Amino acid sequence: FALSGYKQADLYGFVESLDSGGTGSYNGLALSATKRLSNGILANANYTWSHCITDPYDQQTGSGGLTPPDNRRAYRGNCPGQDQRHIFVLNAVFTSPKFADRKLSLLASGWQVAPILQIHSGSAFTVTAGTDQALTTIPGQTANQLAQDPYASNKGQVNGIAQFSWLNPASFSVPALGTTSSLGYGNLQGPGSVQLNVALSRTFKIREHQTIQLRSEAFNLPNKVNLANPTASRNSSNFGLIQSDNNGYRVIQMAMKYVF
Repeated sequence: FALSGYKQADLYGFVESLDSGGTGSYNGLALSATKRLSNGILANANYTWSHCITDPYDQQTGSGGLTPPDNRRAYRGNCPGQDQRHIFVLNAVFTSPKFADRKLSLLASGWQVAPILQIHSGSAFTVTAGTDQALTTIPGQTANQLAQDPYASNKGQVNGIAQFSWLNPASFSVPALGTTSSLGYGNLQGPGSVQLNVALSRTFKIREHQTIQLRSEAFNLPNKVNLANPTASRNSSNFGLIQSDNNGYRVIQMAMKYVF
């Protein structure tokens, strides 16, 4: 349907000092469109494009430190787990009209359907060596990327029981002993996600001050599997494989409330 009402766009960005161990920046474009309530329909859509960049930092000195310790920006890259370039959210409420026919009105009038659709691009994650190749005892050392396109040719497809291919192991290697990789943090992007939740409800008037409300809610209505990020430690036998998901199964719940 065509959205009416107001439309707005915001462009914003900032640089935040995290601590003496690193800095981060965030820039984003936010768009929104709203259809005000008319003909039983209310809708709101939001889209955000953003980019988050940061240095590796440690808020507790000595716990992890920086890698390498003499150059805090050596591994500067996308914010792991936080950098999601595209986020789209649509929520709406559809109310069935009042019908003139008494029987039809009793059965079909006053129902409300409220869907919430969320579409997210994948979040950034870091491919690590998995071992202390630099001989510094500092964790989180990155692996070497050998191929320009490091993703598996069958990316997102089943490879074994409950495992999905995402990265090509031949595209990465562990750095030579005593060396570090130039690969930054958050260098790769994981799978995106689509989540659709829907609520169906209606309030029945019994007497002047008494009502009964019926409500049914479905979470992940299409029962879509949203994959988690893959195993990203190069020395793992499961490197490049996705072994879990983020949203679980479809959940449906029903409730009835009596108000007096």
